Amino acid sequence: MSSVPFISVWFSLFVCILTLSSCEKSTPIAIDISEVFDFYNLKTNEGALLIVRLEDGKSWSVGGERLLKRFSPASTSKILHTYIALESGVVTDETQEFIWDGRARFLDSWNQNQTLKTAFHRSAVWVYQDIVSQIGYADMQNYVNTFEYGNMNIGSVDNLTTYWLNGELQISALEQVAFLSKLVKNEFNISKRSYDRAEVIMQKDIAPHQKMIAKTGWYSGGNTDIGWYIGWFKNDEEQIYVFAFNMDMHDIDDDLRKRRDVVISALTHIRATEIEKTHFQP
Repeated sequence: MSSVPFISVWFSLFVCILTLSSCEKSTPIAIDISEVFDFYNLKTNEGALLIVRLEDGKSWSVGGERLLKRFSPASTSKILHTYIALESGVVTDETQEFIWDGRARFLDSWNQNQTLKTAFHRSAVWVYQDIVSQIGYADMQNYVNTFEYGNMNIGSVDNLTTYWLNGELQISALEQVAFLSKLVKNEFNISKRSYDRAEVIMQKDIAPHQKMIAKTGWYSGGNTDIGWYIGWFKNDEEQIYVFAFNMDMHDIDDDLRKRRDVVISALTHIRATEIEKTHFQP
């Protein structure tokens, strides 16, 4: 793994915060999972992946200094914005409808009436732009500050509907995991109802007794497109893995799929390794 002592210090502090430990003993550094990048022919300076198991703070990573590098969150910010939409009262629940204005947009799936649930899973930008417009600039800045999200910069009033798309709001993989970890542990000062409804809206349908909440992102406003996949996964043993992955995207057709594939492969690899250790008899 590409790493330096500075990164190790960050990981130690980060895991201490997540596990609420006193840090009197040395904190284990993240386990290298660069073999996952190798499988997908990803260079360690062209991507960053951090996975943390909340129950014990055990962590896995690849990407070195890039784990601290901020990028536009693009559509991964829809996790943040979903909680804000509910907490602000602009959205009451997953059934509330947003009426399409008839304008043809980027994807056919956007060009119809939406609920917040469909807008989240289809990544319908216009719905979230409608929501932040209703909330207003000052309140949106306060909410972003409350959630301590990345650099907490939403730009000027003129950028109210684009700040998460145009590069003003930025966040690192490490900060994404810190934000998501606090969400999972209900550590932000928002209502239980907002927490509960947000999970209903965002949850993906997977195997019984498992939960996956995740969001892709694609920023295309700079010299290099950036892809994201962030979220958390609860397995059938009630263990929760929080993850954040970003990568440079050179071949869009291939890399759009790769965002999710890399994370799923890493989680599968971790699971297989942990089972092997559990059953190993010296």
